Amino acid sequence: MKLFEKHPKLRLIFAAEYLAIFIVCILSLSVGTGIIAVLALFCAYISVVKAGFIRDRNADAVSDFNFDFFCLMATVMLISGVLFR
Repeated sequence: MKLFEKHPKLRLIFAAEYLAIFIVCILSLSVGTGIIAVLALFCAYISVVKAGFIRDRNADAVSDFNFDFFCLMATVMLISGVLFR
């Protein structure tokens, strides 16, 4: 995760990923996916904060390692969901 600490702008890739998850979830229109869609928007916001474009003390308090690990796992889940659907 040192790459994201050296180049925080790369976290914008995660923001784009979470916006894609939001769009996929909002198209299915169910309660469970609605909750996931709201969480995806929140994660996209944290990605923008971690990239340094917005200043937010509470969102910046999230551990960088935990957030990057969660984002990489979400990327794997999104790719596997697209490939094996």
